[in-house]
Amino acid sequence: MDKLVHCVFYFIAPHRLKLVDIAFMKEIHTKVPIIPIIAKSDTMTSAEKNEFKEWVQQKLQEEEIKIFQFDPSTIDEMSRQAEVALGPPWAVMATKDTTIEDGEVKALRIYDWGAADAANPQHSDLLLRCRS
Repeated sequence: MDKLVHCVFYFIAPHRLKLVDIAFMKEIHTKVPIIPIIAKSDTMTSAEKNEFKEWVQQKLQEEEIKIFQFDPSTIDEMSRQAEVALGPPWAVMATKDTTIEDGEVKALRIYDWGAADAANPQHSDLLLRCRS
């Protein structure tokens, strides 16, 4: 059995990238591929999410932290399917409340001010896929 770590999904809190995050990623990025993920992206507006993604990407480049690079054709295909441009760091959300309505997946998180859908690429970069 292989006991090696093959990659690290590094979850970043929404709205903030801490110094400890940078220090930890700097320590491990030469040892294992890092996939940076912005957790709870549903707590940000689309504009905030996009701005934060750009800022995190810039900080990773400034700090010379290498992240895992998916094959460009994979990113292109994901972007085509989602009908939005996707790329790291990946912003994600999740929910336990998933239903299928008229053959369409609804993975909603309901808030006082509205709803976020994990199956909507405007809300989550890594889309929920259900199999029947």
